Amino acid sequence: MLLSGSLAKGTALRSLNDIDVACYVSGADALSDVAALLDYLAERLRKAFPNFNADQVQPQTYSVTVSFRGSGLDVDVVPILYAGDPNWFGDLVSQDDGTLLRTNIPYHLEFARKRKAANEVHFAQLVRLVKFWARLMKQEREGFRFKSFMIEMIMAHLADSGLDLTDYPEALQHFFTYVATSDLRKRIVFAEYYDPNTVGTFTEPVQIIDPVNAGNNVSRLYSRQQADAIVEAALDAGDAIDAALAAPTIHETVRYWQKVFGPLLPAVESTIISTSYSYTETIAFTHTHAVHLAAKVAADLKRVQRLYGSPSDVAIAEYEGEIVALLKAGYLGTVTYGYRRDGDWIEPTLRYTAQDLAGAAANDDDPGRVRPGANVGGASFYSYLTYSAAWDRLSYEEQQRFKGTLPVSRNGAPEPGANGYFSDDKVYSSGGRALNRSSMRGWQ
Repeated sequence: MLLSGSLAKGTALRSLNDIDVACYVSGADALSDVAALLDYLAERLRKAFPNFNADQVQPQTYSVTVSFRGSGLDVDVVPILYAGDPNWFGDLVSQDDGTLLRTNIPYHLEFARKRKAANEVHFAQLVRLVKFWARLMKQEREGFRFKSFMIEMIMAHLADSGLDLTDYPEALQHFFTYVATSDLRKRIVFAEYYDPNTVGTFTEPVQIIDPVNAGNNVSRLYSRQQADAIVEAALDAGDAIDAALAAPTIHETVRYWQKVFGPLLPAVESTIISTSYSYTETIAFTHTHAVHLAAKVAADLKRVQRLYGSPSDVAIAEYEGEIVALLKAGYLGTVTYGYRRDGDWIEPTLRYTAQDLAGAAANDDDPGRVRPGANVGGASFYSYLTYSAAWDRLSYEEQQRFKGTLPVSRNGAPEPGANGYFSDDKVYSSGGRALNRSSMRGWQ
């Protein structure tokens, strides 16, 4: 018997209440009928625990559960049919559908150990954080599925591709961005225990290939709808993380992280929030309102960057500073950020229109929901800004003097056309002013 699963790999959640154990069954004991095999295994386990009641050792659909009543711990014993392979390959009874799958528990544990050794504690910790998020999604979203092994394989793929796992907010964001931009339709294959070229053709929409068995797609039972639900949840998580990273106050930072992890555990809070919050709350009132609005624009632009590559972090910071100054002075009319091709805006493009609420109420939406997957081939990132009526009342000298204080230098240029239409989708408000966001949508 070998300890297997997340506990053996060191990626289990602290609230673990069940353990997976693989039991190699060989020789004459290796019954081919799964039901008979489980009954046989249950009887052997009852003999191993003579003080247990019969109902504490129960065959399940594809495993046998041993329940320890004092601790509330359940041990799921999964049989592996073993024919004496010197490398410990055997046929596992799948927990998904009961089929026999070629597997190797020592190799799986070695696979995890290599990633943990290459990334110290960070690989296991990040896997645990994503598992925690997935568990919350299962509670909040009906029918949501995202099994732990798939999470481990995606994180291993990103780690093998050179992702820096030491910055937890950024590493988590890369995980969710990968899920969103790949649409969970990119095949993941590893090369340690077989030649990737030997992997055959699979017809399932999600293809994450078992690192020890080239013939096993571990995500084979996931439908397109289930994959799309994971992508949608990942987009929401990515929106919340970028909003947290751009948030101007610790209160907002915590609120956005709670969208990812729910009521935060102390360990999660100290691990993540302390590294993502970088602003102070000792700013003047009117400036604070401008910062609040500009931070939401910055979060939107960061989403565009993660999904499409531009603008740069430096450019985002400059755009954010420009908006703060213009909003505070009341000089902002509209500002548009997005991709331009052949002189026209294309998707993804975001336009923000400044509005004085004049005492009226307005929503203060969360940033994000930038759609992935648009074709930006041959396009480049661009920004265009118009000024308010208050700006027009300034003298030319006053305008030039104010422009000299801004981090972005703008010259007169014609406004791009639109290959599509702008659709209002969000409102950001604070201190009696608002930014109304509209997003470019391509013609269908």
